[in-house]
Amino acid sequence: GLLSRFGSWLFGYDPRGDIDLHECLSLFCMPDELYKERSGSDNRYFCEHCRAKQNATKQFTFLELPEVLVIHIKRFDFSGHWAAKKSDRIAFGETLDMSSYVSSRRQSCLYDLRAVINHHGNFGGGHYTAFVRHAYFHEWMLCDDSVVSATSWDKVARS
Repeated sequence: GLLSRFGSWLFGYDPRGDIDLHECLSLFCMPDELYKERSGSDNRYFCEHCRAKQNATKQFTFLELPEVLVIHIKRFDFSGHWAAKKSDRIAFGETLDMSSYVSSRRQSCLYDLRAVINHHGNFGGGHYTAFVRHAYFHEWMLCDDSVVSATSWDKVARS
């Protein structure tokens, strides 16, 4: 399922290939059941009205979306004394429909991709490059320090 697929990304290489950005967002916004576990652990919600703990469901959704949406994918894992960079690819498209993650539909939920920033290297050091979409010509450009060159969507999508 989704949780086991995302869990494999959290802990290492996923041999099934790319992880879709929508999979990441779905897991982030997945409902979470709050209940008393058999082990005795009790994470139920305390209801102020009835003054007792109740089974409940909590879920993260967006109330409103910003005009410009920035999504930062956590790429570094800090476990105890160790730190490592996750290198699995996240698949994404040139547009993103956020309607599945918004609690109300009062606004447009479609975003056009404008840039992708990549870190090359490892936890100890590296280099950043950026793909940006030209606002007027709608062509993709690769920015690497002082060098800016035209590139293709295929290269952006594989980054």
